[in-house]
Amino acid sequence: MTSGNKTSQAHFFVKRLLCHSFILFYLLAPNALGGGIPIDEERRIEAQASSAFMIIVTLWQDENYAALYGYGDEESRKILSRKMFGEIMRDDSWRLACCWEKVQDVKTTVKSRSSALVRAKLGYEMKFDTGSVKFVTQTFNMTLEDGGWKVDLQEIAYQDPYTLPPRFPGLPVSPLE
Repeated sequence: MTSGNKTSQAHFFVKRLLCHSFILFYLLAPNALGGGIPIDEERRIEAQASSAFMIIVTLWQDENYAALYGYGDEESRKILSRKMFGEIMRDDSWRLACCWEKVQDVKTTVKSRSSALVRAKLGYEMKFDTGSVKFVTQTFNMTLEDGGWKVDLQEIAYQDPYTLPPRFPGLPVSPLE
């Protein structure tokens, strides 16, 4: 064996060792450092939060405010009583549009095991003018409480999509956030 051949084999071995080390570090480091969520758990959380959000949007569009209130997080239910929430929602001049215009482009980002952001394009229509729909992309904070995903009811109750400024990624919609 020539010295060039030994150098080539050593170089190949070092590259392979570095590659395997990088792969192991990439897979194990987040969990070892305590900052990561395994990808399968993250996908499960995304699916659960997205599913709860779709139920919330359906209850909202159906104007079933009593059931929607049950999906409110604890903090917002301390601020808004069931009666107050229902009155605010019934008195609004807008509502979610019907059918395919109701919600589009849902994207869930997991922040932690008990917190996720759901970003979606919602279609709104004025209650007295159902012919025109305004689409607004909004981000909702979802929190895992008592085994279920909840939303801040204030993010739903205190928004007027017809006066919202254009959204920029990562900025809250509501001044209450």
